[in-house]
Amino acid sequence: MKTSKHQKKPADRRGTSLRHRQNKRVAVVLAVFAIFAAVIVGKLVYLQVIDSSDQYARQVDQVVDQVQVQAARGNIYDRNMNILAQNSTAKAIYIIPAEITDEDKLVKTLSAQLNLKEEEIRKKAEKLENDYVTVKDNVTPSQGRRAHAIEPSGLKYKDGSLYAYPDKIKDPKKAARLLASIFDNLSYKTALGYLTEKENSALLIKSQVDNSLANKILKEMTVKKNGTVQSTNGVELIDDNRRYYTNGNFASYLLGFTNQNYQGVTGVESTYNKWLSGQDGLAYLQKDASGNTLPSLTKVVKQPKKGKNLILTVDSNIQIIAEKALNESIDQWKAKRGTAIVMNVKTGEILAMATKPDYNLNNPYSLNKTYYNNYKDQLKGHSNSYKLNQMWSNPAVSFTYEPGSTFKPITALSAFEEGAISPSDKVVCTGSINIDGVTVNCTAVHGVQTAADAVSNSCNPGLVQIIQKLDPTLFYRYAYDYGFGKTTGIELPGEEAGVMTRVFKAGNKINLLDYSNLSFGQGLMTTPIQLLSALNSVINNGYYMRPTVISSKNKNITSNVSKNSSKQIISKATSKEMRKIMQKVVTNNPELAQLAGNYSIGGKTGTAQKVENGEYSHTKYVTSFFGFTPVDDPEYAVLVVIDEAQNGAYGAQSAAPAAIKILQQTSDYMNPSSQSTSKLSKNTVIVPDVTGQEVDFAAQILKEKGIRYKISGKGNVVVSQSLKAKSTYNSKEIMVLKTGTSSDGTSAQVSVPDLSGMNIQEANEMLSGLGLKMKVKGSGFAVKQNPSAGQKVKRNSVVTVTFKQK
Repeated sequence: MKTSKHQKKPADRRGTSLRHRQNKRVAVVLAVFAIFAAVIVGKLVYLQVIDSSDQYARQVDQVVDQVQVQAARGNIYDRNMNILAQNSTAKAIYIIPAEITDEDKLVKTLSAQLNLKEEEIRKKAEKLENDYVTVKDNVTPSQGRRAHAIEPSGLKYKDGSLYAYPDKIKDPKKAARLLASIFDNLSYKTALGYLTEKENSALLIKSQVDNSLANKILKEMTVKKNGTVQSTNGVELIDDNRRYYTNGNFASYLLGFTNQNYQGVTGVESTYNKWLSGQDGLAYLQKDASGNTLPSLTKVVKQPKKGKNLILTVDSNIQIIAEKALNESIDQWKAKRGTAIVMNVKTGEILAMATKPDYNLNNPYSLNKTYYNNYKDQLKGHSNSYKLNQMWSNPAVSFTYEPGSTFKPITALSAFEEGAISPSDKVVCTGSINIDGVTVNCTAVHGVQTAADAVSNSCNPGLVQIIQKLDPTLFYRYAYDYGFGKTTGIELPGEEAGVMTRVFKAGNKINLLDYSNLSFGQGLMTTPIQLLSALNSVINNGYYMRPTVISSKNKNITSNVSKNSSKQIISKATSKEMRKIMQKVVTNNPELAQLAGNYSIGGKTGTAQKVENGEYSHTKYVTSFFGFTPVDDPEYAVLVVIDEAQNGAYGAQSAAPAAIKILQQTSDYMNPSSQSTSKLSKNTVIVPDVTGQEVDFAAQILKEKGIRYKISGKGNVVVSQSLKAKSTYNSKEIMVLKTGTSSDGTSAQVSVPDLSGMNIQEANEMLSGLGLKMKVKGSGFAVKQNPSAGQKVKRNSVVTVTFKQK
């Protein structure tokens, strides 16, 4: 029997309903699984990605502690590859507060040995951990919330664990009592230990410490048992470097020095700081399973990369020649200061750059007494920081002054080149000249003379007549071409541009008096390096060479030599004419001619009044002399500038003899001949200053220079040497090095510096550098000190300094 379609409908409806319910159940189950999976994935993403760096950092911190290792700076060499600045190995002393077992012993030892304040060391020794410390696991959410409420910033609950950040706990004792009341198995003592846990990372105490002194400190702090190191009382030594300058005061302004952070402060150390600096390394102080740092010698070091070496154009022997000649002139004429620069005429390379008095690069924070005494009228009342910065400033590039008669060749050449007047044209000198009602005097009555003779006679009225024949616009164009009014671009910091401005009256008309005064170097300001570069082009067939102190031997450094172009300001014929005129300056002066002897030397003297309070002084002068040799084809040029020679001394007396001596000895040294009087040769060895250096390092330096030596004493540090630094070494001599310990150097007397106007940090750095301690009273700036400035005291003495707010 057949069944109709109508009879099947009830069964179909029941089956469809059943399948629908089953599908809904499956969908719900899948949705639950999807949500659960999303939660798991989200947690994994958070842990693996978002929180991965923090998790990794925590894991690393539990295994190792990273400490930066200072990279050695590159050496600095002169043109003959003699080392002028290099690194001596040292140690950086760190402490790990969590590893300190005897805090008082640590603080007192480090304070006494390193000349540091006990309060500063103790503050670091008691530093609390700034990372998390696990207080308890298996913590319920309710317990976690209650614990967090005790110290919201210092106690954290997460994933069933309670963490503490000790340096953020405001009241650890109270917090420890409350935690002990929340957790049955956590005692007050245990909780307090977690909340006051000391820092487990290394903290720097002092860098650039003598190896022998650092090792002595480590030995005093080390506790051994059965020959095995049990503890170093938290002390860790990391390899470090410090800068050593071969001859202390040698070429101070050219080289410059580095600070405590091993960064260049002045000179080429500053200009080429990035080049000389290397890449720091890392020392990994390994920790045990409990997070305790393992004893020294368990470090794995990522070696630092040394900086690149730098070769200069300066020649050490010519530098010595210049420094010696300057000292003699300054002493003879009781001058405040002197600067000498020697240049290779053809290339613009600086062969020597000397200023006296200078300062000791190995102790740059000690104010040079001679410098201070000479300039105390300008330095009195200023802070010690100001005085030091003034002393460090390089006069060769920053001292601005009116050039006086050394500018006269510039005036005459410009007029000769333009045809405004010829060297043979006549000018008249009656002893003075009137300009717009103002009388300009001369040193003599020269009568009728040629324009060329006006220059060699240094005749002011003659130069006034020359400049008045030259269109002012053309004069200024030449002045700017010679580089006046702008920096030369020499690779040294602090260069000044000088002043060369157009002088006009109302209505844009030229001020004839001021314009005329420019002819003999009055009314403009220049620097020694700017004037030398300008005058060098005068005698170099008109070619201007940018001055440089960086040798072309350096790879991948673009020095000014490579930038020098064939910029010609005047013709060869005009330059040749001026060389003859400048030769007469020497030959027509009996004293200079006698000094020059058989050497072919030309030059120009200058004596300029200093400006004080807007007026010209009648007692203070800047004297100078520009010279070159040989006259026909110049190779070497020199400029000597003497600041405030005694009253009555002119450029021909105070500056010219030093310049001529430098030219003669430089010529002899560079081109030895039978008439040479210089004892220097390119194989000459100059005795270095190794006092204060460790014996091994001093021996290394002497071996490099081929100096024979012997050691007298049992100490690790050179306290004195038998041969004077910067003297010429005789191969028959044996240099005796007297040795002692680092503490021997701290027993000597030092002069207490003037701390007036300094803040606490500046005063502390100054005293620490001299091996003195500071006791602070008040805050602000130093107004009183005991002992007083200039008083002699033993190193390690305490200086009480009173500070007040301004």
